[in-house]
Amino acid sequence: MVEADVIHKLFGNNQLSSSNSELVDVIEAPASKANLGDIWKTCKEASRNHNPSLLLKAFERYININVNSLYYTDDVKPYATSLLHYAVERNDIDVVKLLLSMNNIDVNKTNVDGETALMLAASDSHISVVDLLLNVYNIDVNKTDNEGVTALMLAASGNHIGVVRELLNMNNINVNKTDVYGDTALMLATFGGNNEIVKLLKKPT
Repeated sequence: MVEADVIHKLFGNNQLSSSNSELVDVIEAPASKANLGDIWKTCKEASRNHNPSLLLKAFERYININVNSLYYTDDVKPYATSLLHYAVERNDIDVVKLLLSMNNIDVNKTNVDGETALMLAASDSHISVVDLLLNVYNIDVNKTDNEGVTALMLAASGNHIGVVRELLNMNNINVNKTDVYGDTALMLATFGGNNEIVKLLKKPT
């Protein structure tokens, strides 16, 4: 059964981005296109059967379907999101594993707010998903959203100490990166009174 908030329409064959996030004219998906509800249902079925080929075959049934495409949601405040983002937001580890097993998955894909799947997982303290994403060879742990915020900043400001530890274990993590307001992860943790995280961030790397 498709979840109530997954009645979405694919916007043609265009990749939506932060530069055209003003979304207009929901396109009725013709027979050759799929809505996100259909694809999500297939993802769930494929993950239950540990069968990524099932997902590939489903994509082959449609034209211009790509695992990294952004889809339009019908939430109160609509936005464009990828399947990976969608799975991460729901902390659906099986579907995340399935999508990460696909050769062409873009783990650094951003939604219309410039957020990566890692940022969403860090923000929501989905530690198991964070671990999965950090094990992808080309994960960009320092990527920033539209306001210059990183996954580390989100974890630090949210007092998610487990996620902060995981991110700090990454050799290329940049703890001194600043957002558009000039704040670092340390400053955000300090503002929030997250003392244990402040101690972690002050440790020499």
